[in-house]
Amino acid sequence: MFNQVRGVVELEVIGNGYEKLLNDAKDNGIICFDIKVANEKLYIKTYKKNIKKIEDISKRYGLVINIISKKGFIFKIIKYKRRYGIILGAAILIFNIIFFSNIVLKVSINGNEKVSDDEIMSFLEQNGVKYWSFIPDIDMDNLGRKMYIAFDEISWATVRNSGGILIVDIREETKKPEMVPINQKCNVISDKNAQIIKIKVFSGTAAVSEGDGVAKGSVLISGIVTDKFGKSEAVRADGEIIARYQEEVCFYQPLEHMKMNEVGIVEKKSLCIWGKSLWNTNYIPDEKAFTHDRTINYFSFLSLKLPIGILKDTYHLYEYENAVETPISAEKICFEKIKDYEDIFYSDKTITDKQIIKENDNSGIKIRIVYTIDSEIGFKQNIII
Repeated sequence: MFNQVRGVVELEVIGNGYEKLLNDAKDNGIICFDIKVANEKLYIKTYKKNIKKIEDISKRYGLVINIISKKGFIFKIIKYKRRYGIILGAAILIFNIIFFSNIVLKVSINGNEKVSDDEIMSFLEQNGVKYWSFIPDIDMDNLGRKMYIAFDEISWATVRNSGGILIVDIREETKKPEMVPINQKCNVISDKNAQIIKIKVFSGTAAVSEGDGVAKGSVLISGIVTDKFGKSEAVRADGEIIARYQEEVCFYQPLEHMKMNEVGIVEKKSLCIWGKSLWNTNYIPDEKAFTHDRTINYFSFLSLKLPIGILKDTYHLYEYENAVETPISAEKICFEKIKDYEDIFYSDKTITDKQIIKENDNSGIKIRIVYTIDSEIGFKQNIII
């Protein structure tokens, strides 16, 4: 196969002294093979690149060289070297394949049920991704993270491409499985100091009643059941227990503090091969504080990823400043923290009461909150038999 690429030429050498030609060829590193003599003529084979050298040696010794045959792809290509239309057409074809392999022609969304395709498409457009977008310019890793943050129903998302098809793979939130195996005998244990509001037993024996106070670690539903004949056995306890309990959380905001403000974003792009930039991109911002993100998006040829891509360095620039809050603005910041806390930790619980206790001093604002929460409690604990 390699000989076909290099091109093999069979030569006929006529004249006296062809032994000198063979000796000179050997001394000059010219490879000759399939050497034979017939009817006082020398027949040799060599590679295309050696023809000119052998012709020069032959002239020196008065030998005549005739080309008998040429074999290899290289000779077929040479025949078309002046047919510019074919070359131009091939170049245009390759350009079009590469171009359309790196443009968003179709968006394929997989794994979504709760979030519709239209919502995903709207999200992509809001982030600058639409049909005919240039794929190497899309920060796919960051796009997946943004999608996870934007939709509560999504627990994991990735964006990738196969040629001109942008593929969005989604995994939606599912209820966490029980950590105790389904056939494991267990009790339901309280994880709070609380007062029982409602108890519903699916299996096992209720160890508490509505209105009872329970301590953290006490049994709520026992996995030991006794039949009417007094025979006991262990089962997998299960049920729903709603209880009321209190939690105290403290929030503090100093009147004087250091504040970090984002002052700009700098993006540096370069062409890269195998992840190595073709020119120096070691940009160091003058600002004292910055964060640096680097992404590489490779070009595609049909569904094949090419080793050539666009490397993008993103620098988020920050500066520090001394901030002084008034008691009113500091209190406002505290309540913003409180709202964020409640959205994160109490979104699936009911806050029945909230006692706010302010403890201000000369250095800052301190707010203690005593929450009264109605929520499901209890966890399963194995029974060792």
